Formats: sequence, structure tokens, C-alpha cells
Amino acid sequence: MGIGYALEPSRGTALIGGLVGVIAVYYAVQYVVSGSEDDSGSSSNR
Repeated sequence: MGIGYALEPSRGTALIGGLVGVIAVYYAVQYVVSGSEDDSGSSSNR
């Protein structure tokens, strides 16, 4: 697997970029959701 990524840097870059993007969006959503829950006081809704 590692060798394949080394031979195909474009795929590795796309994979890393996609992973970073997903993590960034996930944390952004969690931040917004937790903030709105704190404002409404229904943090135990889930």
C-alpha cells in the first residue's frame, strides 16, 4: 500500500487532502452544533 502511494503521489495527495477536508468539516460542524446547543441549553438532546 505504501509503495503504491509512493508511486502515485497524485492519489496520495488527493487522499490526504480529502481526509483533511473531511476532518475540518467535521470539527467545524461539531463546533457550530455544540455552540448552538449551549445557546439553547439543550445539550442533552442527543
